[in-house]
Amino acid sequence: MTGSNAAPRRRWWLRGLLIVILLVCAYILGAAFFVRSVLEKVLFVGNLSFPTQTHDPYQLGYRGDPQQAFGIAFETVHFTGELGEMPAWFVPPAKTAISPEIAAIYVHGIAGHREDGYRHMSVLREAGIPVLLINYRNDDNAPQSSDGIYSFGLSEWRDLDSAARYLRQRGFKRLIIAGESLGGAITGAFLKNIELQDRVRPYQIEALLLDSPALSFAMVVRHHIRNLHLPLSGLIEPVALKLFAYKHGTDLQQADSLNAVANFNGRLFVSHGSGDRIVPVNISDTLVTSRYNLTII
Repeated sequence: MTGSNAAPRRRWWLRGLLIVILLVCAYILGAAFFVRSVLEKVLFVGNLSFPTQTHDPYQLGYRGDPQQAFGIAFETVHFTGELGEMPAWFVPPAKTAISPEIAAIYVHGIAGHREDGYRHMSVLREAGIPVLLINYRNDDNAPQSSDGIYSFGLSEWRDLDSAARYLRQRGFKRLIIAGESLGGAITGAFLKNIELQDRVRPYQIEALLLDSPALSFAMVVRHHIRNLHLPLSGLIEPVALKLFAYKHGTDLQQADSLNAVANFNGRLFVSHGSGDRIVPVNISDTLVTSRYNLTII
C-alpha cells in the first residue's frame, strides 16, 4: 500500500509545485506589465509637467531668460545637433574670465528647462566662468525625436556633444559639465561614449558637477518598484525593462554610466540627498564607493 500511494503523492506534489511556479510567473509578468505602463507615463515626452507659479529664479518652475531673471546680458545662440538646430543661452562671466579656454554647460533634468540651471549659473558666473544653458531633443523649443521618449542619455548625449563642439568653435576647449537628474544621466552617457570612441576630441572635460544624477536607470526603476512594495521586485525589474525594450525598441538597461563617471580622471562634485523621491541616493552612494573606495555609513 505504501508503494502504491507514493506515486500519486509525488504526482500531486509535482502538480502543486507546477501551479505555484505558474502563479509566480503570472504574477511577475503582470507586475512587469504594470511597471512598464508606469514607465511609459514617465518616459513619453509631454506626460510630465511642473508648476510655473514661482517668481524666484532659483526655484524649479521659474520661466524667464537671464535678462528677465537677473537683469544680466546674454546671447541666444544655436548649435547644430543630430536632429537639427538646438537653442541655448550663452551667459558671460560676471567678472574677468578665469581663463579664455574654460566654459561650462548646464544640462537640465526630465521635462525641465534651461532656467533650472540658474543656481549653477550664478555660482559659475561669479567665479569667472561663462555658462551655456542648453536645450536638447524633445524640449519644447528643440527638435523632437521620432520615438518621443526620454532615453536617459542613450540618444541625448549626442546633443551634449554638439553643444561641446559649439563651444570649441568659440575657442573654449576646456569644459565643465553640470548635469541635474536626467541631465546627470545625459552627462554620464556623454562621458561614457566619448571614451569609447577612438577619435581625438577637440575639447577636454575638466570637471563634472552632478546634482541627483540618474546614472543607472535600472537602479531608478528598482527604487520605484520597491516603493510600490511589490514582492519579488528583483525579478520584476528586468522583465519590465525587457517588455519596454520589446515594445518601443529602446533598451534602457543600457542607460548606465556609473563606471564611466567613477573612472573620470577630472574633478567631480556630487550633490544628492536621501529626500530625493525620484532618483535614489544609493546611485550616488555607489558612485562614491566605487570612485574613492569609501564605505557609506
